[in-house]
Amino acid sequence: MLNKTVHLPYFDKLISSFNQNDEELKTAFNENVHWGYWIDPSKAVATAEDYSIAQKNLTLELLKSADIKEGFRIIDVACGFGGTISLLNENYSNLSIIGLNIDERQLQIARKNLKPKNGNKISFEKGDAINLPHEAEYFDLISTVEAIFHFRHRDLYFEEVKRVLKPGGQFIMTDFVSSESFPIKRYFVWKNQKRSYFGDFDLRFTIKMYKELAAKVGLKFSMERDITPNTLPTYFYLTRHAKEMTDNDTFSIFQIKVLEFISKRRWLNYYLMKFEKPSI
Repeated sequence: MLNKTVHLPYFDKLISSFNQNDEELKTAFNENVHWGYWIDPSKAVATAEDYSIAQKNLTLELLKSADIKEGFRIIDVACGFGGTISLLNENYSNLSIIGLNIDERQLQIARKNLKPKNGNKISFEKGDAINLPHEAEYFDLISTVEAIFHFRHRDLYFEEVKRVLKPGGQFIMTDFVSSESFPIKRYFVWKNQKRSYFGDFDLRFTIKMYKELAAKVGLKFSMERDITPNTLPTYFYLTRHAKEMTDNDTFSIFQIKVLEFISKRRWLNYYLMKFEKPSI
């Protein structure tokens, strides 16, 4: 989710590869398009099957942080190809789930991927994260997996989250979070650049900034979990397939290597986070 003119070259490449029946990339990214989580990173292997499982494991780790109950209304913002919704559908029952994304192509794939089960209701909507098309105090749970760094305004999204959550509602998300010691974090933003493989992004936010933003809009910051070491094998897979995934574009491969470099030095970390709207 980015803006009304979607520029996410990595999704362009994946959708094109699916249409060309690229089995490697389809196996790896058919449902999820984000970093993976390995309980034992030393056992990671650079196969599509291993990476697909690791992505599911990351989402499951996030879902475990939420108290999900039957009858919940849930929205997955920036739902991609529907991976988070698929896991909710498999592991929980009697939920009403909406997947929202600004890119209709991604929604079309999600609709093909998912069929409701366990008494769940699933629908997909095209919409903008910073202008959610829903009434106030509607949802029990909001999830956003590895997407907020694309949004034009984190503060406006947090205001929307606060608005549409019921009192006592939960917001769970993942993000790349800069260390306070990251020497060049104030420059780590990429906007309006057609060459960026990952599209526009802003990786300058720190945990301190998230706590301040939550307090500003009236949300409680209730959980932070740094899982960076468990995600690092992601770069093993991306590097191995970088030429295929980027059409051998030198600058795109360079972006992947820079992310790997600063993550391994813990200047950029991968966090699971949870926020709650106070009960009345």
